[in-house]
Amino acid sequence: MGKQFTILLFISLFLLAFGAHPIYISTTEIDYNKDQKRLEIAIKVFSDDLENILTKQKGTAIEIGTEKEHEKATDYIIEYMRTHFKLELNGRVVDFNYVNRKLVRDDFFAMWVLLEVPKVYKIKTLNLTNNILMDLNEGQQNFIKFREKRDEGYIRKLASDGAYRVTLK
Repeated sequence: MGKQFTILLFISLFLLAFGAHPIYISTTEIDYNKDQKRLEIAIKVFSDDLENILTKQKGTAIEIGTEKEHEKATDYIIEYMRTHFKLELNGRVVDFNYVNRKLVRDDFFAMWVLLEVPKVYKIKTLNLTNNILMDLNEGQQNFIKFREKRDEGYIRKLASDGAYRVTLK
């Protein structure tokens, strides 16, 4: 599954090099770190898309990754993620901690938003809603890769509600 995910992502990014955003995607990698007892979440979006939706919502230029970046840009990103990325673990709604964000200029201005959920002792079910950027781009597709020692899954959901479910046995 990991190879298919990498190939699909490579093809998608290659296509972006030859046009003005012909597709709209985000990728989310969720790793269960059993030793640290936490979920480690990395969400990759195009920074211009995230900037566009935040500018639209806040009514002010955000200018992510520039010298003119809005002083509350990080707060706005966290707020947006909390609204559009939700987790339910073993039937209980859980919140995530913001860790960091990284702008990768040589990767089509991609941005990684890094999150974590601490104190995860066991995963039976993981339900999540990921409707990131679906309020901006009609064709938005959000890809999710989940890794846990017992299982690795590649999940794609096109439904407008952005609901996903992983059940481990």
